[in-house]
Amino acid sequence: MIKLGSAKAIPWKNLSPDGESVILRRLQDPLFEPPAYYNKEWLDSNAESVAEALILDCETTGTDAFYCEIIELAAKRVLYNKKTGEFLAITGSYQAFQEPKSGHISEEITELTGITIDQVKGKSIDWGAFETLLSPCGVVIAHNAPFDRSFVDVKSTMSREKVWACSIDCIKWKAQGMPSAKLELLSVYHGVFSNAHRAMADVDVLVHILAKSRKGDHSEFETNFHELLERARMPKVRVIAKNSPFDMKNLLKVKGYLWNAEYKYWFKNLPEAELEAEKAFLKDRIYNGADLSVVQRIPRVDVYKTNMSLAG
Repeated sequence: MIKLGSAKAIPWKNLSPDGESVILRRLQDPLFEPPAYYNKEWLDSNAESVAEALILDCETTGTDAFYCEIIELAAKRVLYNKKTGEFLAITGSYQAFQEPKSGHISEEITELTGITIDQVKGKSIDWGAFETLLSPCGVVIAHNAPFDRSFVDVKSTMSREKVWACSIDCIKWKAQGMPSAKLELLSVYHGVFSNAHRAMADVDVLVHILAKSRKGDHSEFETNFHELLERARMPKVRVIAKNSPFDMKNLLKVKGYLWNAEYKYWFKNLPEAELEAEKAFLKDRIYNGADLSVVQRIPRVDVYKTNMSLAG
């Protein structure tokens, strides 16, 4: 039980009747309740209205896919209603450890994830099995998609041809009253806890949160996943801070820019509707009045890829 004190503005999901505490429960199956209308007869009659998505997470030896490796991969495939974003069923799952080629997992990573080198010794990810799970999915979702995609794309050819969506970027959590988009905190706000920083535990939490209904909160979206889908469909551009001054790197980080280690530039993906405001920021704050940014239109299958070459 969490005593709230003065932090009552958050829309806590398990608020006590007196409004002074929140009860957390351990997340367990079922991760969500399918809508009342869902059954075999409905599915047979509405096959064109459903699709499948893959929700995944990976634990790694570090943050840079250019140098680091996956040590655990987990994913669940979910059947959903394309019109409402309601989750209907979990249709498959996969989890595996991978021994890193370096033969080493740092103490920092073990402390963060609980994964030791002994746990992964002699184990490997079956990428063929993963791609079998991935194959029917029209979209791949991760909480911080640029990170997970940068690692998975190295190993999976099929992943590189899929549309990805990010549950941090494509859901306006602050508009819901959530002060942070960190998965551990979103879990707490939604009244559940699990073994954070283990791949399948994080997948389960994300499935649970994305499935949450938005009915009754005056939202245009039926579920959190519905919002993610709608925002993921918006045309995206990549703004590249070409040759930005070195001393501007911290400001770029604060503004959500990521570093492309292969091509050596800072970049940010955003909806095309936000482009002019972002270019104005770069011109005024980074380039001292000059217009030096580069803009790339991004095909949907390339959104959240970090290894795009510099155009122009």
